[in-house]
Amino acid sequence: MDVITTVIKGTELKYKLEIESEGFSMVADNFKVELYNNRFHKEITKEEMIVEQPDPLPSSSSSSSSSSEEEPEEPEYYFIFDTAEFGTGEITMKVTAWVPDFAFPDSLRTEVWKKVLLKVIN
Repeated sequence: MDVITTVIKGTELKYKLEIESEGFSMVADNFKVELYNNRFHKEITKEEMIVEQPDPLPSSSSSSSSSSEEEPEEPEYYFIFDTAEFGTGEITMKVTAWVPDFAFPDSLRTEVWKKVLLKVIN
């Protein structure tokens, strides 16, 4: 069972978005986030997100040939929002991602996930 985070109305949040789907790359492929409740709707596109490079792991004293074999980490995608825009109650997050898949006529498979992100109280 997911635990729903409760915050006070007016709290500004920065949320890290993670999409895990076979064949999907957050860097190369397209996605969007929608936040909504019965009072407000906000859509955040990939281009509107904050992109941060993850902190590099401390390097070991091993040879440089082993470090060249490691894949670079993908950047992290964040979105920000003010809970005051939504009022009190639950805020739902809906993520839509377009995943490359040649089995589909346009070579893209649409995947949609939805969950209650948090609860806002006074």
